[in-house]
Amino acid sequence: MKMRNLTLAAVTFAALCGLCFLAGSAVGADDSPFVQDVAGKGRIDWSQGFVEAVGIGSPPEKYYGKPQARPMALRAATVDAYRNLLEVVKGVQLSSQTTVEDSVATSDIIKTQVEGMVKGARVVKREYLSDGTVAVT
Repeated sequence: MKMRNLTLAAVTFAALCGLCFLAGSAVGADDSPFVQDVAGKGRIDWSQGFVEAVGIGSPPEKYYGKPQARPMALRAATVDAYRNLLEVVKGVQLSSQTTVEDSVATSDIIKTQVEGMVKGARVVKREYLSDGTVAVT
């Protein structure tokens, strides 16, 4: 009888732990099974119906400390975010060429390409970093 009560208590405890885990994971949106991370470039939230991508940009070195630096970094970050958004939605076309001479690779060229139109995208977050770079989401 004691063994049965102990087994019943263990099963009940395991069930409660499982329910607590499920309740805790439902609170965090990133842990939702309806949020899909795509190749480190962004994510698709199927339940809320949006796609998110992050872009990072920095100004050219010759503009550091000048008034043009921040707008140039912001533009570079925005364009990078658009490219990442397309990569998340459409995927990336990849082509490569390797040249081998005497059993040694002498040239290895890899090209990536993504093509499309981004429409209706908006920047929801701007983060200006201390080194002059900008990250946009």
